[in-house]
Amino acid sequence: MTTYGHHEMTDDEKKTFEEQIVKVMHAAGLMSERYTEMFGKKLWLLADPKIDEHGIDVTYSYYEQAGWENAGYSKNENRICSGKVGDMWFRRAMCALYYLQGIYQGGPVNVDVNGYLEYERPYIGWLNYILDTRFPRQDNDLWKKYEIGQNLRANWAAMDDGTSGLSGLEVYAVTHDNLQFISHLLQNDEFEDYIRHYLELKFSLIKYKENSTRPVNEQIDALMNVLHKLYHGEESEDLQDIQEHARLCYMPAAVVQLIADVYQRNFWGLWKRIKLVANAYRETIIPVSRSRPLVKTEDFFRCNNALFVATWSKDKPVIFTDETKMWFEEIRGRYDKLTDEGVQLDKPVRFLIDTLADACKFYRVKGFKQFVEETIDYPDDNRLHVLWKMFEEMVHDPHNIELNNWKVPGTNFDDDFLNQWYPCYPIREKLQNFMALCANTELREVVFDFSK
Repeated sequence: MTTYGHHEMTDDEKKTFEEQIVKVMHAAGLMSERYTEMFGKKLWLLADPKIDEHGIDVTYSYYEQAGWENAGYSKNENRICSGKVGDMWFRRAMCALYYLQGIYQGGPVNVDVNGYLEYERPYIGWLNYILDTRFPRQDNDLWKKYEIGQNLRANWAAMDDGTSGLSGLEVYAVTHDNLQFISHLLQNDEFEDYIRHYLELKFSLIKYKENSTRPVNEQIDALMNVLHKLYHGEESEDLQDIQEHARLCYMPAAVVQLIADVYQRNFWGLWKRIKLVANAYRETIIPVSRSRPLVKTEDFFRCNNALFVATWSKDKPVIFTDETKMWFEEIRGRYDKLTDEGVQLDKPVRFLIDTLADACKFYRVKGFKQFVEETIDYPDDNRLHVLWKMFEEMVHDPHNIELNNWKVPGTNFDDDFLNQWYPCYPIREKLQNFMALCANTELREVVFDFSK
């Protein structure tokens, strides 16, 4: 993943940037995994992102229920960093963070993954929703982005061994021709009119080439002279239909590329002939930046709705489905019943450790660091006792155990992927979400009428 920009943040900007990173990571369900051992039991705990003297390290996507390579924020380098991000919600979260970084860095913002450019419309909209900001659109200078890609391509071509790591944008620039790359940049619904004129210009150029009596080189010279006059603010009496389509094509480079394509000429050789006037012209027609429409979290991450229990907040509440609301009613009923029965654990800390160890061993469910620490800090709080008792009942429920022990026909290996996940996955997700709900104090208060 890559962004480009050279703006040095002020101390105030850096402070705001870091605070916003934490908010975005939390809303995106990014967490860190902590391995610990207590009373001889091995536990995996999830922890919300927090910044320290080194930055922030995250390795887990709650919305994917999966761990990934280390990613996060380097405080010393003041940048977002990541390894493999997959192709689902961890990737989407990291792209949003890279867009946030690009906004603060200044310059054009490109976020690419494996050569695929991520269009910023949903990312900026979601960032504005989560952060209560009004960041403007970031893709209003497409040609500047394209030139960045071509510079990277030239730098790569100059390498002797080609073993240096390439960003996705570099790979795209190396493996795709100019026309494909420009077309890729233009695939945006706000540029539909430009694309229409782009295609009409292509047909006009082909028709001109087929019908003109001029030699090919003179045809090209005539076309380039028309463009030079157009971008210099002059009218040409020659080739007026081509001139009009070229004027409406937005990016001069796209026009030159069409000529290069139709006449099978080198793009950069033609571009050099009008580069100065074309770039000056381009600066006068770049679309005005404007804010993006807000995108809510449940629309940005289209995962299982119940997974939002881990990140729900009163400030930015996710709208839960009827199914999730029914589950809330079910567990609230059990909570009230156990409360009326007066559940009280003799050794709550040992109880939670034993229960979490079984949950991890049998279902691969992880605990939440903040909920474990809360129970240790308040061992006499009967409300916490009730929650842990409810969790223990779920973990040791005979029906859940039976599902967990079910084997895929024809398999004999305990570590077989299907045997690990398929039979007990719905149970595992429900257990994991219950732990997340217990750790989310804001949602816990709403569901159980439970204030800390």
